[in-house]
Amino acid sequence: ILAAPIVSLDRLRGRFAGGRWVLACFQSDTPLPSDLIAHLCEYAGRPRAQVTAQPAYACCYEGESPVICIRVDTPLETELKINVRVYSRDTQREVYAQTYRATGPSPAVIRSSTVAAHEPGLYIARITVEGGGRSRPLGYAETGFWIYNHDLITSGAPLEIREPAQGGHAALFHRGGQPFPVTGTTYMASDVHRKFLLEPNPAVWDADFAAMAAAGVNLVRTGIWTGWRRIMLDSGAVDEAVLRALTAFLLTARRHDLPVIFTLFSFLPEAWGGRNPYLDPQAVEAQVQFAATFARRFAHVNTLLWDLINEPSFCSPARVWRTRPNYDAHERAAWARWLAGQDVPEDEWRERWRMTPADPLDLPPPEDFEDRNIFQGTHPLRVVDYRRFAQEMFAAWAARLAAAIRANGNRHQLITVGQDEGGTGERPNPWFHSHVVDFTSNHSWWQDDDLLWDSLMARTPDRPCLIEETGVMFTEAVDGSPWRTPDEARSLFERKMALAFAGGCAGFIQWLWNTNLYNADDNEAGIGFLRADGSEKPELEAFRGVARFFRENAHRMAGHRPEQAVIVIPHWNMFSVRDTATRATRQAVRTLEHGLGVPCRMVAEHRAEEAEGARLIVLPAPRVLTEACWRKLLRLVEDGATLLATGFLEADEYWRRLDRLAPLGLGQEAHPVRQTEFVYGQDLGAAHGPIRADFRGDASGKLEKAVLRDDPKGLVRRVALGEGAVLLCPVPVELAADAATRVYREAAESAFGQDALKPPEAVPGLLVRRVEFAEHTLFLLVNESAADVLCPRGCQTTVKHFIPGISVPAGRIALVFVERATGRVASTYVPL
Repeated sequence: ILAAPIVSLDRLRGRFAGGRWVLACFQSDTPLPSDLIAHLCEYAGRPRAQVTAQPAYACCYEGESPVICIRVDTPLETELKINVRVYSRDTQREVYAQTYRATGPSPAVIRSSTVAAHEPGLYIARITVEGGGRSRPLGYAETGFWIYNHDLITSGAPLEIREPAQGGHAALFHRGGQPFPVTGTTYMASDVHRKFLLEPNPAVWDADFAAMAAAGVNLVRTGIWTGWRRIMLDSGAVDEAVLRALTAFLLTARRHDLPVIFTLFSFLPEAWGGRNPYLDPQAVEAQVQFAATFARRFAHVNTLLWDLINEPSFCSPARVWRTRPNYDAHERAAWARWLAGQDVPEDEWRERWRMTPADPLDLPPPEDFEDRNIFQGTHPLRVVDYRRFAQEMFAAWAARLAAAIRANGNRHQLITVGQDEGGTGERPNPWFHSHVVDFTSNHSWWQDDDLLWDSLMARTPDRPCLIEETGVMFTEAVDGSPWRTPDEARSLFERKMALAFAGGCAGFIQWLWNTNLYNADDNEAGIGFLRADGSEKPELEAFRGVARFFRENAHRMAGHRPEQAVIVIPHWNMFSVRDTATRATRQAVRTLEHGLGVPCRMVAEHRAEEAEGARLIVLPAPRVLTEACWRKLLRLVEDGATLLATGFLEADEYWRRLDRLAPLGLGQEAHPVRQTEFVYGQDLGAAHGPIRADFRGDASGKLEKAVLRDDPKGLVRRVALGEGAVLLCPVPVELAADAATRVYREAAESAFGQDALKPPEAVPGLLVRRVEFAEHTLFLLVNESAADVLCPRGCQTTVKHFIPGISVPAGRIALVFVERATGRVASTYVPL
């Protein structure tokens, strides 16, 4: 359905209860025909009944008898005939027919007699209500139930993570022996949405799953976003009806060969009366029992994956979306144990945090988390260690739940944490918990100007990364009008799909199939492929095209090859109260990828050894850095890498002075940046003069540059080390306006040679991102500009005979597979 020009609303409760509103939702130059108006008036005045129906259990096992529960509400004082018909979805054979009688206007509640359905499969129940002397039914409902089908639910190929070949990365899932690029959606139910496990309707699920599969959906994410205590009031006692509903949901998904990710918790795990959702043993034990009950029940389902928690924060319920203490006894005890476990004397902690001997080593108070000009009375350096503590505590919690799930013995059931963009920073971060999950996740919602960075930041080299939620978060102008047109929203969503794969991720899951019309938050209620009236948004057509392209080309995505340029994430800067690392890494990605055409990946500061094999390593404006990271980077340089490090480098993670450049014959001092700095270097394009770096805002009071002790001029120094070289740029060019490109170009030319880079005259606004596989290269052309762009020959010189003449519409994408050996174009997608 492209549009619903006329919609009907039945008012069930409140001031207008019993009324029916018929709305013509369109503009016309001519009046509606009089006969149509008459028909709509007649329809509005028809007697009617509200019919709801659901099975007592959404799935019955052998020997059990299905029952349908029906409620009819009508304002009419009349005798009602309630007709119930049940038939097999597979055979279309009717297995039950019964008529019940009741009298309005009081609600009629009917519990059917047992339905004689014995063969495994899906059964559909249709209920019609007659009365008031009308020839047409007053109301209608459809529901369904399953007779358990063990062969079906245990069938289906699982998603697998294959060990990469030597030098490769585990980037994609595999299924049935083939690469499996994910083009999924999120779904609860189109009728009751998040209450789908409490008010199950397998008939609705079946119709919706069929529509999803036809659109190209190949994986569905679902789960529990609220109401955990309604599902499990006491520890270990999960409502059997909910478990049966999920059984029916999984059977329905299997009927359409759709694997399912099931999310257990959301935002903060339910504490079941505990004081701390992560650290109180009472809370954690209940959570383990909750997860284990589901895992045991579905241990035999190979096409089931688990998401432990959606978009988690740690650990204060009063401060969701930030990493802040809860200050309860359990957290204080865990903090004390963590400090003691670091093998650091108490006096050393105080020295690190700039405390006096009388200061207690307690959790940092809220004021410690504030960036200030004067830090009198606060200890902001303690915040870095609290955020380290938070990461480790969350990883330990995730490990407990993952162990409870894996205890069911099904190694095919993969596990993740469904983090959003907050996980690129201080909140539970994939770089600190990837070792306890099978794949990492990110939800690309808000960072629309840095979508490639968004994908790269959550992708670790040892695990696939799935963009597990993506879509268009709707915003408004000040007058309340939509910020984007439907077509503009479509184009943004299309770019998000492409950039999920451009970041080397395993695919994406759109949020969500049906608009959640029950959500009172306007921010959420506008999201979804299908509007409340069932009509499609333009985003769905874009999804169909992208999903079709990756389905047809999945075989070309075998043998992912890692990018040869790496950006180090300065996490200890990022975890400080003065985070400049987020901005620096964003600019580093945009400079390498958009400016120079160099594909890159990320590594965490505490995992710098995972940059092994890279030819170019960029350390963007860290200001503070662990000595362990620096030593690892130098070893990689000795093995042949080129390291570009910008800004001041000679301080550890506690801002203590280190002479770490002395072995290279250099030394730095930190000085505030000026509003305009200049960077000099013999290889920076002498004909163009020095690079001008302009700093604005409060930069001169917050940012520092490095000044070499023997040369106060802003000179880029190149120091040979082993088989490689270190390039030291004294100015944090990533934090200035348009200053990084020439410095990065010099480093990239040192690592790759000039022929590997995008020519300076390449089309502005067009990202040409390549992802290398064993036999093919995937080119993702993303036009971020407001003009149609013709992609010229030679836009990338690393593949022979690169595609000439592809026109990428404004704000849109193009996708191209090229054979690596010949340069022949194997497949192309350009939206119409």
